[in-house]
Order: sequence, then structure tokens, then C-alpha cells
Amino acid sequence: AWLLLGVGADVLDGIWSKDGGTERPWKWVAVRFVGPGTAPGPPMPAAGFVSRLRAGEPQHLLFYGTSLTSSSCSGFWVSYVCKALEEAVPGLVRHSNEAKESVSSGWALESLRERVVAAAPDALFLEFAVNDALLKYRLSPAACRRNICFILDCVRKELPRCECVLMTTNPCLHEHAEWRPRLPEYYQVYREVAWERGLLLVDLHSDWLRILVQDPTAFQGFVPDGLHPSSSGCASVVAPAVLAALGLPGVVGGGR
Repeated sequence: AWLLLGVGADVLDGIWSKDGGTERPWKWVAVRFVGPGTAPGPPMPAAGFVSRLRAGEPQHLLFYGTSLTSSSCSGFWVSYVCKALEEAVPGLVRHSNEAKESVSSGWALESLRERVVAAAPDALFLEFAVNDALLKYRLSPAACRRNICFILDCVRKELPRCECVLMTTNPCLHEHAEWRPRLPEYYQVYREVAWERGLLLVDLHSDWLRILVQDPTAFQGFVPDGLHPSSSGCASVVAPAVLAALGLPGVVGGGR
């Protein structure tokens, strides 16, 4: 496993290998090896809505996040995942994409009733950490935690049968990393909240870090602007990782 320590010239430049050496220098990225068994928390639960789909129950999935989920930006993976689910259980999957570009969890709180509660989904996918980390929003990791916990508490109260799925997204490069100097801390908030509450976590950050470490050229091809995965990145990395986390490894996303 690889853990992103930080970004920016004031942290470390380069990719740090298991034995402490530096290899494949890469501006704005620093990672280190974390041995097996060091991640806190219990194993993640299986996706309950997938079990309900298999039992023949129709399910409404709602995706709530940033430009990395928005259908007008990098949300290709949403349609790929939903197409794969539809092929697996025809006629049972409906989805809504309520993500928006350039928003933080502050916007998510303000828009929760209109965009989520009113839609009454059976499952809610949440990712706002990547923009909570943006310096311009002035949200600390503690504020990120308060906001996501408040969202989860509201959903539990208003929609007690709705299953919440937390997501981390990809690391950033270039100016997008400079603008998010503490991004790993915000992703860690989502991991910890998922572990504490027994929620399913789709930890895309770990999958993307593996690619960045092993093949930086491939990473740059999948994330050409340093922030937004392309359609091919969503088809090759994001959709398969989401499906695997949901308990559907080997199911092919619709973008391939």
C-alpha cells in the first residue's frame, strides 16, 4: 500500500519506495510505503443495495459530489457503473447525478434537502473531500469531518433506509496539487468516518496512487489536467474500482 504524505515543494519531491529510496521523481507528489496491517478500522461492509438488487428489489442510486462525479465534467464513471449494474440486473437500477463542479461540502449541506432528501434514494454516493481541501474554501480537515458527519446524520434521520457510500478520489498534480496542499488529510477524514460508522468506502485514492507510483506516464494519460480523470481513466480505473468495492469484481464498466 502507498500513503500520500503531502503535495507541494515544501513537503517532498519524488516518489518514496519501500526501503526509503527515491525513484521516479514527480513534482508535487510524495508518497511512502505503508506495510500491511497498518490501516485502522474493521473490514468494509458489503453493499446492501447490491444484495437488494440481487433479490429483485428496484434501487435508486444518487451520486452527490464534485466535478469528479458531475455528468458535465468527469462523471463518466457514474454511467459506466450504472450500465454495468443494469446489465447485471436488468430493469432494477435507476440513478440520479446531483454532483456539481467547483463546490465543497458547504454547498452539499445547503443543497442536501433539495438535491438528496427530496429524491429519497436507496443509496447515496458522497465525495467532496477533493474540494474541501481547496485553499479557497478555507475548510480545515475538522470542518470537512463536521460537514460530512452532519450530512450523514441528516440522511440517517430523513432517509433511514438510505445506504451511504463514502468515496475518496484521485491525487492531484501541478497547480491542482498546489491549491490542495493537505489533500491526503481530507481523504483520511473520509476513511476514518467510514470506519467509525461502518459505511462502505470506495477508496479510489489508493488505486490511483498505485498507478502513479508504478506508471506515472499512464497516470498522466488518465488524468491529463492533473485533476479530472478522462473518459478512459474512468473506464479503466474508476468504474472497475467502484464495482469491485461494491462486491462486483470482474463486472465490466460500460465505458470499455
